[in-house]
Amino acid sequence: MKLFGGSKNGKHTGGAGHPEPSRYDPDATAGFAAVEDPQSAPQPPAEQPPVRPDPVSQPPVQEEPPVPETPVQAPVEEPVPSMTVDKDKEDGFINSIVEAVGLAEQQGAEPSKPEKTKKEPKGKRSDPAPAVTPPVPPEAPKKSGKGKKAAIIAGSVVGVILLIVVAALFVMKMWITAPDFSDNDTLATPTPTPSADVTAEPDGEAPDEETGTGRKKGCYTFAIVGADVASGNTDTIMVGRLDTKEGTLNVISIPRDTLMNYGTSKINAAYAIGENKEKGKGVENLLKELKKLVGFEIDSYAVVNTKAVAELVDAIGGVEYDVPVDMIYDDPYQDLHINIRKGVQTLNGEDAVKVLRYRHGYADGDIGRINVQQDFLMSLARQMLSLGNIPNLSKVIQVYEDNVTTNLSSGNVLFYATEFLKLKAENIHFMTLPGNTNGSINGISYVFIDVDAWLEMINEYLNPFYAEVTSANVSIKTSTDGVSFTYTEGA
Repeated sequence: MKLFGGSKNGKHTGGAGHPEPSRYDPDATAGFAAVEDPQSAPQPPAEQPPVRPDPVSQPPVQEEPPVPETPVQAPVEEPVPSMTVDKDKEDGFINSIVEAVGLAEQQGAEPSKPEKTKKEPKGKRSDPAPAVTPPVPPEAPKKSGKGKKAAIIAGSVVGVILLIVVAALFVMKMWITAPDFSDNDTLATPTPTPSADVTAEPDGEAPDEETGTGRKKGCYTFAIVGADVASGNTDTIMVGRLDTKEGTLNVISIPRDTLMNYGTSKINAAYAIGENKEKGKGVENLLKELKKLVGFEIDSYAVVNTKAVAELVDAIGGVEYDVPVDMIYDDPYQDLHINIRKGVQTLNGEDAVKVLRYRHGYADGDIGRINVQQDFLMSLARQMLSLGNIPNLSKVIQVYEDNVTTNLSSGNVLFYATEFLKLKAENIHFMTLPGNTNGSINGISYVFIDVDAWLEMINEYLNPFYAEVTSANVSIKTSTDGVSFTYTEGA
């Protein structure tokens, strides 16, 4: 192809002997101007300057065209909280929670996706249209990355804690079980009158107050017995009734010297008699004698030794108590040495046992000790109720299981504990079996029961049935002078 007066193979041939002009030769420049002048004569098509092929006019290459370099405006996305986690500083478990929550938020936001570039028709290409930017909603105030992360972590931790609490409450609710004493649905001995009929209705419906038959709902009776390791006797005997419907707790102490209807034996010997004469049936024999006294079978029992009392008091952190008198006593035979001064103090387990056992310094002997025991237990009850819980309850239950002879399961014990914590202090009552505390037989001290006053106390504070307990339901031996004796109808 010739260029500007003729050329061959790209070299100038304007004339023989003329060297090729340099790129900046004026004559060459003029040649360019002549070609570019629209008034100049048109050159033959063969002599047109080589023009770089226009990619628009050329047929498309079979290979994949290169991606156009024209910048495409990135789509506007909704702000997403930064999920960058410094794994060298953060705990892996917490990071995984943060990332999971952040991913959920991104998926919930569904940011707009970039539009695909449409292919132009073959042989024609136009400039790409400017990308249309969708309207962006006003941004919410951004939280700092640390604040957002802290909120996510806090929410996750709270959720886990709530889940654990709910699960624990569910398990505990399944574990806490009220004692089932459906078998104890009658009095010891039916009275001759219809009012003594305490069996359930024929249709199986629960007894109620209107019919005056059956057992009261939510009433549970119990016996707590303190066994003396040295003698085998039970110098502390208490019977009680917990009324979960009315929210009351009544506890009655049975003096150790109370005469029972078994020769001239005292009530504190019933356990030892069963253990020794009936081959390990101390509990059964004691419950049998208590049934004679109250007129019905006691639902549950707990035989507690001194070791258990000490460990239970220590488990709850001691008991604050106002010791009424100086307690000084030594008994080498029982290995009992008491030296506790009068006044307010926090008693540990060992000292609490000594306070509960001490009786030689009281003018009224065992009755004085009963009064101190009841006062101590009331202080313990107030302490628990004021806290609203029983400290180290699991440890208390473990001590109970290891050292207490009982017919209650751990779930039953926890049931009693939770119901106890619902009580008000003014609805807890301690009292003592009424009778002549100065009685004696052959010079030995006894307590003779006042039957009428005792029956009234039973029906007011202890009886779990609608029908009243009468003299026909109890088997009591009593006396006024220690020489002649009287017996109730049920004896």
